[in-house]
Formats: sequence, C-alpha cells, structure tokens
Amino acid sequence: WPVSRTVLGGYVPVILARLVHLGWTAIHDHLNKHELLHQFNAQYGADSSILFGTGSALWYVWPAYAAAWLLTPFASELVYFDTNYGCANPNVNNPTNPCWPPVMSVNGWVARVLQTFLVFVALTLVALIIIALWFRKPSGSAGDPTSIAAVAAILGHPEIEEEFKAFDGNMTTQELKQRLKGKKYRLGDYLTATNTPRYGMIPVHPENEAEVPASANSGSDIPSPAAISRMKMSFTSPKNWKRSQMKFDIVFVGYLWGMLSAVIVYISHINNMTVIHLFDGSNVGRRLLFAILGCLAASYWARLQRDAQTLAPYTALAYPNEAPPQPTILFRKRSLSFVAIFTLLRNRYVIGGLTALTAVLSDFLIVTLSGLPYRPGQLRGEFLFCGMSSLVVLSIMLVMLLVVNLWREGRVPNLPRKPNNIAAVMTYTIDSRMNADFEGLERVKVEERDIAINRLGKRYRYGERRCTDGKERWVVDEVGAGCGDIGRAETAS
Repeated sequence: WPVSRTVLGGYVPVILARLVHLGWTAIHDHLNKHELLHQFNAQYGADSSILFGTGSALWYVWPAYAAAWLLTPFASELVYFDTNYGCANPNVNNPTNPCWPPVMSVNGWVARVLQTFLVFVALTLVALIIIALWFRKPSGSAGDPTSIAAVAAILGHPEIEEEFKAFDGNMTTQELKQRLKGKKYRLGDYLTATNTPRYGMIPVHPENEAEVPASANSGSDIPSPAAISRMKMSFTSPKNWKRSQMKFDIVFVGYLWGMLSAVIVYISHINNMTVIHLFDGSNVGRRLLFAILGCLAASYWARLQRDAQTLAPYTALAYPNEAPPQPTILFRKRSLSFVAIFTLLRNRYVIGGLTALTAVLSDFLIVTLSGLPYRPGQLRGEFLFCGMSSLVVLSIMLVMLLVVNLWREGRVPNLPRKPNNIAAVMTYTIDSRMNADFEGLERVKVEERDIAINRLGKRYRYGERRCTDGKERWVVDEVGAGCGDIGRAETAS
C-alpha cells in the first residue's frame, strides 16, 4: 500500500479545504478595509462605531465565512479507507483490517455537505465581485486604514482635533466609545485652521437638529467625571487590555494542555483496543472532532499573530527609541500568516515573525491532528508521524505563548487603548506634527505616499508628552516636534 495513496485520500482534501479558508480570510480582510472606506464616503457619513471596526456591517458574509471555516473539519471525513469490503480471504486475526489493501471510499453525505459549503462560498464571492464592480470603491483616499501614517494623513480638521484633545490620555477603549457615541464622521474636503483646503476625516452635523435624537447633539453623551467613574466600575473587563488578554491566554494554555495530554494518551495507548475502537460503528467521527479542535487552536493563534503585527511598530517607536518611518508608521499588516512572517522578519520584528510562524504551524496542526485517531486502513507509521508532529507543534505553541506574553508585558509600551482600530490610533496621532506633514498625501496611492514620507527624512517616537494646555497625552510624533518632547513609554501599566 503506497504512502502516496494515504496522503492523497487522507490529507489532500484537508489541505485544500484549509487553503480555501485562508483565501477567504484574505478576502474577508480586504472587505473590512473596503467597508470602512465605503461607510466614511457615504453622503451622510458613518456612525462613530465604525471607527472601532465594521461590526455587523458585513453580516452578509458571515455565513460564507462560517462555511469556509467548516470546510476543513468536514474535509477530513470525505475519504475513508475501507478494510471490510467483503474480500475473498479476510484475515480473521486482524478484526480492524480484515481486508488488505484497503479501498478508498467516499462518505456520500459528507461530500454533499462540502458541495453545499463550496457552492455557498462561490455564490457569495460572485455576488461580492458584482457589488464591487457596480459600487466601485470611492476615490479620494489611499484605501489603507491599517498603518499609523494612513490614519495621521486623514486627520487635521480643527473640530476633530479639539474634540480628541479634550479626551483623557489614559482613557480605555470602552470609555472612548462612550465619549464618541452618537457622533458621525465622513471623508471629505474642508478648510484647516489656516484656511488651507484639505481632504480627510470631518464631523457630520445634522442640518435639522430636530431630526436627531437629543443625546446626539445636546452634549449629554459626554459624561461627567462622576459618570465616568461609575462607567469604569460597570465594565466587566479589566481596564488594562494586556491583563484581559493574558486571562484569555491562560484559558488557551489550558486548552493546549488538554490537547497535548490527549495526544500523549492516544500515542501511549496505540495498542489498546479500547482506544482503537473508540469510534466504531460510524464512518464519521474519527477525524472530525480532532480537526475541529485543531481549527479552534489555529483560529486563536491567527488572532495572536494579528495582534503581534499591530503592536510591533510601537515597540520600535517606544521612548527612548526613535525610528525611521519605513518599519514603523508605514508598517501595514498582512492578512495571511505565511506572508506576515517575511514582512515582520524583514523589518526585524523577531517576536512578531515567530508568532506568525507559529500561526502557520497551527494550520499544520490541523492536518496532523486529523490523522491522529487510529482507524481502519491507517498505517502505523502514519499514526506515529501525526502523533509526534502534533506533540512538537503543541509544545512549540505553549512555549511561544509564554514568549508572546513576556514580550507583551516587557517590550510593548504602555498603550491605554489597544491600537487595533482607527479610533484608538486617532487618539495617538491627533496631536502630532504628522497631520500637517502628510498634507496632500490623503488621495495618493499607498506606494507614492510611503515614498513621500520617507523623503521627509524624519524620525519618530511614541511616548507620553505634556502639551501647553497642561494635558498629558500618549502620542506618536516626529522627534523634537510639537509642544514638548516625548517622554516615558513604560511597559508596565
């Protein structure tokens, strides 16, 4: 029985399904960026909640995303190796594999489920292409809301500057959402404080205040200090997002330890007939469960590598460091982990690169876990390879999870608001000289904008700065600019 047939029937469907999921992930990420621009280019602007992410705006692609995610676990059950097909001379001494060589067979209902998922994903993709051709992306912006420079380039409106300067520099993301509740913004032309025409983010005011709820224009959405204090107490999540993330990571450690223990038990009981016959009586179930467990681990690790890409530029900018724009304010996140590896390592973000590499290994874990259940037709060497590979990958994930947490606590500077959305990045760039330096770069292509910013020859830094109004703010700015130089950026919060 050739190993190539084992790989073809047992693992190629899983690999292909995972590639479909990764492709849809890239499409979904692009849709998020497109939707942000679409919302802010609408005639009446977008609600401030869009500054924190698209939220439910892309609800119509969620079913397709779920279908793409489920492809992988179901693909693991598409083909099975039948060793009980009524051969002429069955081996009565081997009840697990009475007939050899096995016959590759297809689970009919699994194939129909996969066909349904694929058709649904394909129809959604065709619909999205038609929508994209009919409603083309509005012009007038670089279309890249993922970098610090992209956000800084669209800031400069006097009213927005004054509004954000009034915010407490240490407010949390939840508090920021509360302060912006009921407000609307859009991209458009305006005049700066010096009457200079510019394009960027502008506030949207109702032409008739009677048409707008009082809470949206009476100022009642700006809570008093006492209300803010009560609001802080009402939040169930910790004020420090790093501590909150660490709690999730601790739960994930328990999940990984559970899988690691299961793999160890499974390997150590390879000759235990109870384990071998665990899923007897059904052609489906031997691999589905393990594939789902692997997909859940891969999904969590994909989020960790996205966070690593988000935080990496701030580690290079943190006081007393100063850095050129190319690996910092111009850094753009990548949708796919295997692409992010090279981008992060090329810019010397070692921990981020290793995190992305572990995310790639987590996809490999899905394949090896799906081959772990010892089932009829499985080669002993195949089982041992899948088991040992799963042990290695799970061990690497546990070690890297510790490394990521040490890096987050020790190297990532104090960021009161996690900079994974436009609103949070706005609070770090609203009082920056970059807003004026990048004037005229709002509508150019990303490559042209990056070249122009590099030609400025400036260096940048992140830290806390006290301005002439007496407020202390956490800002990203050019070194030596603004109302006082940037000071501390300690990692402990």
